[in-house]
Amino acid sequence: MPRPNMVNIPPEVLHLIFQHLPQQSLHAIMITNSNFVELAAPYLYKEPIFASTYRYAQFAWTVRHNKHYADLVRILDLSKFVSEEPDGIKEPEPIAGWREFKYRNQGIYGAHQIVFTESNGSTHPAPSPFLKSFHQTRDIPVGGLCQVLVACKKLK
Repeated sequence: MPRPNMVNIPPEVLHLIFQHLPQQSLHAIMITNSNFVELAAPYLYKEPIFASTYRYAQFAWTVRHNKHYADLVRILDLSKFVSEEPDGIKEPEPIAGWREFKYRNQGIYGAHQIVFTESNGSTHPAPSPFLKSFHQTRDIPVGGLCQVLVACKKLK
């Protein structure tokens, strides 16, 4: 009899486990073992939460280019990009945004070394020194929002 491990667990049991995991854990599972990608994806994409507009841009690119993942999205809440500071003042920390994602492969904007910083317990690309004026903004381009709305046809 084979020794029990995560790969031997029946998919039904994994579904029961995955439905209770936070998004960060689901993502970690998906990049740890390719066997879990399709089992964890429905829970990750059902109601995605974004740490930044950079992560939103990655999501928008993924759902635009992969109908399977776009069809898993049911709820899209974009209200949580601005973080609360402990004293109640809203002052977002400088992190990469959608502009860094958009220009990541283009000329001088993408020429800086991509450094990952620790933000809320997860790694995140650092902002580009060439896009300093946008480091504290948490805007999403209307086109990026429209592309996601067109791709995700099963949104509630």
